[in-house]
Amino acid sequence: MDAGFEVFRLRDYASPDAVDQTVISIAQELDSILISLDGDFTDIVNYPPANYKGIISLQVRNHPGNTFNNTNQP
Repeated sequence: MDAGFEVFRLRDYASPDAVDQTVISIAQELDSILISLDGDFTDIVNYPPANYKGIISLQVRNHPGNTFNNTNQP
């Protein structure tokens, strides 16, 4: 079923160690909402909400170290 959502993976557009400015610029170019585990994006002085389609910053606690590595399937 097509729900009408398109998902982009950052690694298809930049290296895994891309700086925050590169990451947010890619999200803007793709006219996409950024979903990130990087808490830096919660800084509304550096990333004013009105300037972006959306930024969702997830905070995950008490997870095994490999929880997110398992999602790196091509």
